[in-house]
Amino acid sequence: MRILFLTVTVLLCATLALAQSTRKSNIQAIDLGLSVKWANCNIGAEEPWECGGHYAWGETAEKSEYTPDNYRYNKNSAKGENSTLAPDNDAAHINWGEPWRMPTNEEIKELEEKCTWEWIMLNGCNGHKVTGPNGNSIFLPAAGYRDKEKIININTIGSFWASTVFGFDNNYSWCLDIDGVHPAFTGGGHECYTGRSVRAVCE
Repeated sequence: MRILFLTVTVLLCATLALAQSTRKSNIQAIDLGLSVKWANCNIGAEEPWECGGHYAWGETAEKSEYTPDNYRYNKNSAKGENSTLAPDNDAAHINWGEPWRMPTNEEIKELEEKCTWEWIMLNGCNGHKVTGPNGNSIFLPAAGYRDKEKIININTIGSFWASTVFGFDNNYSWCLDIDGVHPAFTGGGHECYTGRSVRAVCE
């Protein structure tokens, strides 16, 4: 009986390791000809067109409800130096490990300003095909955002956190916002407790 238990345990661990390896093998760092490389899919996703997870700013796991009352942080507590997230509170860094992290607001602005943007449908999901100066591209899905228990405007808009606090109010942070009507823009003033997408970058 003990041998059977050990055999089952070893097989289960091997299966889980293979599944994790397969999942991680789908993650790619895409060189768009910018200062950083961008991941090919969102944190929590395995394919470029999948929505992935929604994370409150500074939180590293999803939850069933997003409210000011259950938000983990108050003002400065999620920050590191220079008004950016500390690594331990970075959803990209914690979920994917080195060398991944959330982009700064400047890196998001670079993506916005130096790339061409095309609203398309990929495998049934609306979003932007973002093509860099070197011709390589990524897809940003319109994954909506989470407020309280609802996912709002999925397949209509996308909202991607920057690691940078917005202005002088630490209850708000920068985002990259997309939809099918307007050009992509770097928007500020999004409340940190809401759940939004994370697209990782690496050096």
